[in-house]
Amino acid sequence: MEYMSTYEASQQWKIAPEFILIQCKKGMIPGALKIGETWMLPITDRRRGCDSETMGNVDHMDAGVLRECPFLLLTNVYCLPGSGDDLVKTYKKHPEAGLLLEAELAYFRGENEKTYDLVTRFLLNSANFVTRIGARMLLALCAMYQGSVPLWEDAKNHLAAIPCQNEEETRQRDFWVATNDSMLFDGTGFPEWFQRGSFGGLPFDSYPFVRFVYVKYWYLKSEEVLLEQREGEHYLGIMKTISAVCEPLISQSQAEKTVLSEIYLRLICAIAYHNRCEDEMAAAHLDRAIELALPDKLFSPFAEYRRPMDFLMDERLEAQDPQALQEVKRLNKKLLDGWVTMHNQVLQRTKTNDLTIREREVSRLAVSGFTNLEIAEQLHISINTVKQALRHAMDKTGCNKRSELSKYL
Repeated sequence: MEYMSTYEASQQWKIAPEFILIQCKKGMIPGALKIGETWMLPITDRRRGCDSETMGNVDHMDAGVLRECPFLLLTNVYCLPGSGDDLVKTYKKHPEAGLLLEAELAYFRGENEKTYDLVTRFLLNSANFVTRIGARMLLALCAMYQGSVPLWEDAKNHLAAIPCQNEEETRQRDFWVATNDSMLFDGTGFPEWFQRGSFGGLPFDSYPFVRFVYVKYWYLKSEEVLLEQREGEHYLGIMKTISAVCEPLISQSQAEKTVLSEIYLRLICAIAYHNRCEDEMAAAHLDRAIELALPDKLFSPFAEYRRPMDFLMDERLEAQDPQALQEVKRLNKKLLDGWVTMHNQVLQRTKTNDLTIREREVSRLAVSGFTNLEIAEQLHISINTVKQALRHAMDKTGCNKRSELSKYL
């Protein structure tokens, strides 16, 4: 019998080599041999990957792989834009995985009532470790749209109380609890090992999303810099680092065919470029993220990150799909109303949703250290418009100095 390496198999089947390694360890590939630290697979095995010709064939994604990451759509299970409904149909033969996938797809499409219904009716009482995590995370996301602090706290408390059988499960649970907190832009709960950039103990198929969360963690650190009213150059330096880190991670997501993780990374990267006033680079990432999301109408990621993008996201969405822009605006308004309420109550903060996009855009640049003239030149508006926006923002928030606006942005 002839054999091939895991790398050769990944190229043939179009699956990330990490997933193949997981299957080998779980004994899910008949005839696979371990030679030293290397796995060799029989060439006669006919499993194939997730591509446009074989959509609907998920033999390579059997139950062992399904139990690894609570967000299936953030792995390379979802490797082809527009394949969401086909995946849901295919996964019906895996009852819990199919329901979890359907609930995830509903959330990313902005169908929050459907997500809540699927989670509360079918998934909350699951005995499966990863399904329980996924259900609680989705419930917390629904709570943000509802502005329900009790629902969010209940989801978090149940998530933190999920029993673990070993150290790896404990590390996974700790990571997801901290990720849950990061929904409110609180990055203080991440374990020390994660803050160092060490992902050991987390399942391989969760790495695409974990890398995004790691970048988001540093984005939250930059917001702390802004809140503490440090020098604007320090804040802009962090933005430069975030964009520099995002670029190779985006390339890795492309190679792994992890569509949703690539979308989220591109959004964070676009925000970093936008905050440095490099809107041409930001627009390029936004355009690609929109192209990836439109076939399945994945509007929630854009609703989640519309606020830091000021007018830029709206412009790019309108250029590709005006109806998508209207849906993102609708979801964003609902999310912001709920998120601001929850954020302020849980973290005892003073964020506001009263500022217009222009007022927030001008205020963000002002607290980053830009002068009125620089703001006017960057936004292509008059100095009087800058002064008026700042005056309105300070009146609405009760601030006496422009630096104080950071607490409300």
